[in-house]
Amino acid sequence: KHRLALDRHAELRRLLAEEGSVAVAELAKRLDVSEMTVRRDLRELEGQGALARVHGGAVAGMALRFGNRLGRHRREKRAAAAS
Repeated sequence: KHRLALDRHAELRRLLAEEGSVAVAELAKRLDVSEMTVRRDLRELEGQGALARVHGGAVAGMALRFGNRLGRHRREKRAAAAS
């Protein structure tokens, strides 16, 4: 697989984990690629279970949403567990 595609996929996963949902047009601008390239990337990542495509974009798959929740308030959770 081409290195740039791997980099885009990593960035798409990061954005989805942070934002929960993304729009194709916005992704195309942020990644400096065509909307068709974004759609192909989203289709591939959907096949891997990383996301669900929706009209005009994508939403984070269950694993990304769950992983993102685990990372929230990590310092506070550790402090509470230690006390």
